[in-house]
Amino acid sequence: MRFVFIALLMLWGAGAAWADDFCLPGYIDVSEDNSHDCRIICPCGTYLAHANDAQCTNVGPEYWASISTIVQGDVGVRNRCPDGLLTRGYGFGADEESDCGRTLRIGDNIFYLSAARISTPGLTFMHSGNRYYAGATDMSVNAGDDILHTLNVKDKDRNRYFIYDTTMKEKVMAMHTVFDPADYVIKGGKIISANPNVYIESTGTQYIDTHAKGNSRHRYVLDYQFTAPMTSGFWGTRSVPEYNAEGILSYTWQGSTALGGSTVLYFRPHGSSLRSASFAGANNLERARLEINLTNGFVRYNNIEKNIGVYSEEWESEYNMALFVAIIGGVPHRTKQLVKIYSYQVYDADGKLIMHLVPVPCGLQIGNVQIPRTGMWDIVTQTYYPNAGDGFFLYGKDE
Repeated sequence: MRFVFIALLMLWGAGAAWADDFCLPGYIDVSEDNSHDCRIICPCGTYLAHANDAQCTNVGPEYWASISTIVQGDVGVRNRCPDGLLTRGYGFGADEESDCGRTLRIGDNIFYLSAARISTPGLTFMHSGNRYYAGATDMSVNAGDDILHTLNVKDKDRNRYFIYDTTMKEKVMAMHTVFDPADYVIKGGKIISANPNVYIESTGTQYIDTHAKGNSRHRYVLDYQFTAPMTSGFWGTRSVPEYNAEGILSYTWQGSTALGGSTVLYFRPHGSSLRSASFAGANNLERARLEINLTNGFVRYNNIEKNIGVYSEEWESEYNMALFVAIIGGVPHRTKQLVKIYSYQVYDADGKLIMHLVPVPCGLQIGNVQIPRTGMWDIVTQTYYPNAGDGFFLYGKDE
């Protein structure tokens, strides 16, 4: 009997060890229920070259790749530059398409010039009729082994600027981004939680593509604060611009009306009747929470709840949902809103949290990954969501 008991203990121990080692080396388990969702996070300028590789590989000088989260068993993707253009081949100098550019040699040093403007002011170089750019900063940056301060210039007022290239742009931006690492609980290379008072703020050109379609069985929770009265949608998607378009799951502000309210519009495909819920005074500049519960058929603005009914059939929007703007006919609306967003949560029909986006500042270190530009991070899948628009998000925290 004693022998059987010992044998069972040995088998249980072996099973427990197998469960702990379910993820391959280099992968993390992002599941909260021991369902073993193993993923690897590749830093800027790297990709997973082969399925189940234990580490990510530099993209190479003709390619670029942003931060990516790869499911165990899948292969990563790197993006090829247009013919004749190069990147640094790794790191921050190869993490976005605009890093594809030309090189400038000064003595023994090489500057990697961007195809897009890095900063204002900056330096512009012409090559075969095309413009390429270097950044300029009046701050002294501790560059370590990176090239900086090799070239500096003075403007007409004799102010001195240090010139930097694509390999240094994130480091310079990070110096301008003030944040407290203690606002994030990070364990095992994963963000576990974030201070609910941190936010990212749009200045009118930025937005987040959630890469997820709206669903009539989901529940959406958005914590936000307007910094100016709204005149159009700042969340959602619509198939075409018309008011009664099919496939809509959109949130639209009526900031120009005397009511100063908000209107939520939903549609089922193929001409289902309009359903809406309006809230007087909801266009103010105070922090608010919006819950659109399509699972149970109600909308709640702060503590005010209105019933809108449950759709008899499940449907999905034609295009992705977005934050800071509405996706109309597959493209972001021309008006991107001035708003702070603190958190965005999506739950499925069973009440399971399937997306939880929180703000992340430029320079935040998550395991072996450093955030290149302020954006959002999905705590559920441990995936980075960068700005899909122009310019840069602001980052801050309410005290």
